[in-house]
Amino acid sequence: MSDHTAPQLVSIVMCTWNGERFLGEQMDSLLAQSWPKLEIIVVDDASSDGTFAILQQYALQDQRVKIFRNEKNLGYNQNFQKACMLANGEYLAISDQDDIWEANKISLLMELMRDHPDVILAHSPSAIFETGKSVQYKSATSRIPFRGNDVRKFFLFNHISGHNMLFRKTLLNEALPFPEHVYYDWWLAIVACCHGEIAYTDKILAYHRIHPENESAISGSLRPFYIHVLETLPVFLTAKGLPAEAKRFGQKLLAGYESLQEKKFSLSLFRFILAHAKIIFSFKKKKFPWFSYIKHSRRISSATYLKRFH
Repeated sequence: MSDHTAPQLVSIVMCTWNGERFLGEQMDSLLAQSWPKLEIIVVDDASSDGTFAILQQYALQDQRVKIFRNEKNLGYNQNFQKACMLANGEYLAISDQDDIWEANKISLLMELMRDHPDVILAHSPSAIFETGKSVQYKSATSRIPFRGNDVRKFFLFNHISGHNMLFRKTLLNEALPFPEHVYYDWWLAIVACCHGEIAYTDKILAYHRIHPENESAISGSLRPFYIHVLETLPVFLTAKGLPAEAKRFGQKLLAGYESLQEKKFSLSLFRFILAHAKIIFSFKKKKFPWFSYIKHSRRISSATYLKRFH
């Protein structure tokens, strides 16, 4: 039986695709982590630039780096699923290919989890930056962070980005396979709420880089909000271990959004959302919250409301 105080293996999971420009900076920050027992699993999704050659150099220099290459491009969700399945650690942390991490990121997130068996996922804020420009710290403090396990708060909006996560590998037993039409990090958060607690530290532990090569992915595309809900919410309601109360809540939301297929605005949906605004808009920081609740409840109860998804 292993010593409870011994450091446990953490697998940092990264997926790459045509990321040669900034990959080295992120790899350096991962290898500089203070946590003493790491492996770095990198799956390249058929890059056409020098990304894989850079990864080969790192793998030769440090045995903690384990690299894999897809013959054909799998896409975002399937590639992360493959990478997670290759991980050997008891804990997994997700990494983007072009960010930069603080050296104590893994250590601080592990502090939230090791001695708290109910915590299945931990996360932290990240700040946005562009090369040669100052860091935008507002991006890390503009929302109220998620803690706990109220899964209803995730039915319409995601609150945890993959690159800020660290979670127990046991979560994958309930979360795999990652469903289509749902971003893998959103799904992991949903499933985590159904099987444990989510913890948070307010320390900024990652810097999320914005640059022309990823602007399209970040900006996403505008589409009707209700269409997105009709694609994702039915999937969320299939999560293993979903509490009965949360399922009833989700079914009422879903019925309201289904009604928008036949009309431009649903008064009953507006009333339901407004009545549960503290849950649905729990992430919003507002000086006068009820003015904000009314405005946003009305907006997302309309078939004409467009939202940018990425």
